[in-house]
Amino acid sequence: MRATKLAVIGFCAGLSAAAQLASASAFDITNLSTHQVTGGNTTIAFTIHDPDPLTNATTTCTGTWQEGTDNYPSPGYQTCTNRTFGWNMESYSSFTDFTLNVKHTFEDPAVGDYPYNMVTTFGEANITDTPLKCVAGTDEGSGWRCQQQAQTIKATIYATSA
Repeated sequence: MRATKLAVIGFCAGLSAAAQLASASAFDITNLSTHQVTGGNTTIAFTIHDPDPLTNATTTCTGTWQEGTDNYPSPGYQTCTNRTFGWNMESYSSFTDFTLNVKHTFEDPAVGDYPYNMVTTFGEANITDTPLKCVAGTDEGSGWRCQQQAQTIKATIYATSA
C-alpha cells in the first residue's frame, strides 16, 4: 500500500514538473489550407511549430477524407512528417469550420532519466474564428480551395503530461 502511494505521489510530482518545464503557451499554425473536391476528397495541410525552448521543432501535417462523410481524422491522432507531432479534428462541420487538436512529444531531461524523460503537450485551435480565404475552382468538380489569411493561428496548449 505504501509503495503504491509513493508511486502515485512520484507520478504526480512528474506531472507537476512537466507542467512547469514545458514553457510554451501555444503551438503556432501556419500555411493552413483546405481543399474540397465536389464528389471527391477533402484535404488539409498545415505547418505546426512548437516554440518551447526544449524542442523548437516544426513539421508539416496533412490529411485526406472523402467529401461529405464523417471520416475526418478523429478521434485518434494522425502523425505528421515529424512523427513526434500528431493532429486530429475534435469537431468538423465543414472545410472552413472545425476544431484542430495537436500534440507534440519531446524529451525533457529535468523530468527524469530515459525513458521517463518524455513530455507531451496538447493544444487546440478553433478554425471557425480564423479567417480562411476561399475560392471556387474553375474546372468542373474542382470544388473549393481555402488558404490561411492570418499570419499565425495559435493552438492554445491546454494540457501537459509526462
